[in-house]
Amino acid sequence: MASPSAPEPSRVASTLSEQREAVREQLAAAWQLHVSRIEEQLNSGWREHIERVFEERFADLAARLELDVAAAVERARRGAAEEFHLAVRRLVGAETEEEWAAALLDFTSRLADRAAVFAVAGGNLKALCGRGIAAMELELPAGPAFANAIATREPVAGDGCRLFPIVAEGRVAAILYAEGEPVDANGLEAVAALAGACRRPAPKERKAAPDWSQLSRADHDLHLRAQRFARVRVAEMRLYKSQAVLSGRPQRNLYAALKEDIDSAREAFRRDFMSASPAMPDYLHLELLRTLANDDAGVLGEDYPGPLF
Repeated sequence: MASPSAPEPSRVASTLSEQREAVREQLAAAWQLHVSRIEEQLNSGWREHIERVFEERFADLAARLELDVAAAVERARRGAAEEFHLAVRRLVGAETEEEWAAALLDFTSRLADRAAVFAVAGGNLKALCGRGIAAMELELPAGPAFANAIATREPVAGDGCRLFPIVAEGRVAAILYAEGEPVDANGLEAVAALAGACRRPAPKERKAAPDWSQLSRADHDLHLRAQRFARVRVAEMRLYKSQAVLSGRPQRNLYAALKEDIDSAREAFRRDFMSASPAMPDYLHLELLRTLANDDAGVLGEDYPGPLF
């Protein structure tokens, strides 16, 4: 990733910081679209979404740096772009947590001499894999640097090492551990953010789910279609309106930022699903609340009209 002729770290760090949240948001949305397409037995299209996100972000990065570092960008295009692209594909395509961790570890080969990936679960750190470091298990209280990284969700410098929290689904799901000299902290922080976006989400209990045992076959299929519709429409907002999502969250006015898209989705959901079943929950509202607002209704804004009835 980094090269001797790369631009000065402060400029790259600033640019990567701006892109980090947008990449995370769009990759997560692209993955959600892929899952929904599988449910509809459409096994193609997700790779194009991932490639589109990568190409758009790489082009934007190149444009921002072109005036000062045109030669370095061109070398990066020829030398590192393909390697980066393949690494992203490995992260996205990982079927298990171990495969995902191994792909992440390979991603760090040019950024740190020694590295390891730890899963965070049940108050413990579990070593998934390491490069130049023996596998080990640590109790969370025994490592204050780890605890600090998990609590703050920010990189932490420990005793001869650096820790980079990997955030997925609103929590620190793993820690990227790096040591040795040199350690490219800016690059590793960006890789950790990307790895969180590519990590497969754990299954979640669906809110306001109906009593499926009491549903007829037709109603069962209708509810499944309604859920898929909600997931796809919200994922499309995250993917194609990522800047509006990222600006609307901290300002707590997502509805205002995405009014046209949300209103269009609400009208379609009312027409196609709620009119067909009076007992149909507003799955679109639940998906907006869970995925866009991170279960904080206030983030949708004061003007948000609330669930459909």
